[in-house]
Parts: sequence; structure tokens; C-alpha cells
Amino acid sequence: MNEKDFGYRDEKGFWIPNELLLPKPVLKDIFNLNKIFKNIFGFPGYLFPYNILWAVMALLIWFYFTPDINTMKNFNLDWCLFIYVRNAVIIFLYTSFFHLYLYVFRLQDNNFKYNLSPLENRSSKFIFKNQFIDNLIWTFLSAVPIWSAYEITFFWMFANGYIMSINFGSNPIYFIILFLLIPIFHSIHFYFTHRLLHTKILYKIAHKIHHHNNNPGPWSGLSMHPIEHIIYFSGVFIYLLIPTHPFLILYYIFYAGITPNAGHSGYDKIIFKNRKWLPCGDYMHYLHHKYFECNYSSGNTTFLDYIFGTFHDGSDISTKKTLDRMRKKV
Repeated sequence: MNEKDFGYRDEKGFWIPNELLLPKPVLKDIFNLNKIFKNIFGFPGYLFPYNILWAVMALLIWFYFTPDINTMKNFNLDWCLFIYVRNAVIIFLYTSFFHLYLYVFRLQDNNFKYNLSPLENRSSKFIFKNQFIDNLIWTFLSAVPIWSAYEITFFWMFANGYIMSINFGSNPIYFIILFLLIPIFHSIHFYFTHRLLHTKILYKIAHKIHHHNNNPGPWSGLSMHPIEHIIYFSGVFIYLLIPTHPFLILYYIFYAGITPNAGHSGYDKIIFKNRKWLPCGDYMHYLHHKYFECNYSSGNTTFLDYIFGTFHDGSDISTKKTLDRMRKKV
């Protein structure tokens, strides 16, 4: 499998897919049952390959690597530390796969790499002038502690009856609907908080840390300032408004923690033997890192950028509009 089957490189060496991006969902298809079915169950689609993978991972974590909810009525170092270590191990193993495969062993060389430049290791904008080390520090000393703090706090609140509860046996349909909508909830929350982070003050004091990665790698996904991590994971507050189950709390926070890494890989596809491949990077979000003032949404609600006039479809026209918007903002 070759990148030329799906796109081309421009004069500067940037890989560009043949087809322009379309907002998701495609608004004209929202009443087309065949398209809806294909978008949900197709490959790649809403469920496959990643949402189903992350859901299975969350279920395994819930059943085998989460303390009993009754033990969480009181803050205790044992179970709190266990959750932090568990989250650190998960993100280490998951993200290391993409980093090792694509950047250390380079098993597909630059095939499908958006930007041919390597990760930076002589730039003063990064800690120790090294992009990889900088990303690791922000991930393990900020992202994982804040991710874990949200999870610990909400488990404690649930255990003490401060959150309205349901159980699967009595509310299976409600439970399944909430479960399936978590990617949507996360995407909507991400869009509006991302726009907030691009306001002048928050960008200067926090979000610019993430945008140092204009050529991102897998570890760039959670490389953020603590203020941004607090905002990013705050979507879990929805469960203060609606009845829920502790697994759904875990899944929402886990989903927020696990999703950015492959999407920031810098590669459009990851290729295996016998022409097998999986979607990997998020080209729409890569354009955001490249041009800043566009494509604030991700995943399943990219129509929000279309509605608010910040959608970049990968065309030269969109690039011109985005650059004009950046000049006006300066």
C-alpha cells in the first residue's frame, strides 16, 4: 500500500489526501437511512475501528482494574494511587505502540506522514529543547494526574450519593443510549472549550503549549498546560446534571484521555502486512495544528466548524480564508 493511492505531496513535501474533507455528519445525509447505517457500522465509521476498541478497553478496565465503588466512599491513598498508576500504564502502553511503530522503528518510513520533518530536538520552545521529552512531561506530570483526579473525585461523589444513579438492569436502554452518545458529548464539549482556549488570554497562558507541536506526534495528544487539562476533562460535569452509572463516568474520562494520541500521530494511516491498514491521524485536526485558526472540532461533530465558518476542507481556498482570518486576529 502506498500513499500515492490516496493522496499526493505538494511542492513542500506535505502529504494531502485526494478528497476534500466533508463535515461530519454530512448535513444532507442526516435523513438518509442507508448513509446513517453506513456511517455508524462502516469502516472507518462511528463504531469501527476506534470507538469500539476504546469501549472494549473501558469495559476491561471497569471489570478488572477499577476498585469496588463501595471502597471509594472515603479518600484513601491505596485506591487513589492505584487509579493514577493504572491510567499512567494505560496511556504509556497505548501511545508507545504508535510512537515505536511510526517513529522509533519507522516500520512504514514516511508513508502517509503529513509532514516529512522529524520531531523537533533543538527547539527552545520545548522543555530540554526536545519535543518528545516535553510531550512526556506534560502527559505524565499534568494530564494523567488531572485525568485521575477527575475520576477519583467523581467516583467518590457517586459512592456518597452526590450524583444521581442508575443501574443497567433497571435502565438498559437509557444506559446504552448514554454509552453510545459519549463520543458525541465529548466532541461537542471539545469544540466549545477549544474555541475558548483560542481566546487571547487562555491561548497565551495555556493553549500555546499544545500548539508548540505544529508537527505533532503521538505523545503530543495530551501535551497541554494544566489549565487546559482542567478544561479539557471538564466535560464529565455533565453527570452532575443527569442520572448515570459509575462505568459511564469512567468511560467518559477514559475516552477523553485515550482519543487524542492516535489522532496526533502525524500519519494518516498505519500500515500492516498484506495491505492491512487502519486510519491513524486526524487530517482535519492536523490542519488545525498547521494553520491554528480553523477546525476547532474533531471526530463526530465537525459540522460545528462548518456552521460557525471555521471549517478547513484542505483546499487552497480554505487555506486563504484561514490565513486572512489569522491576519485580522493579529
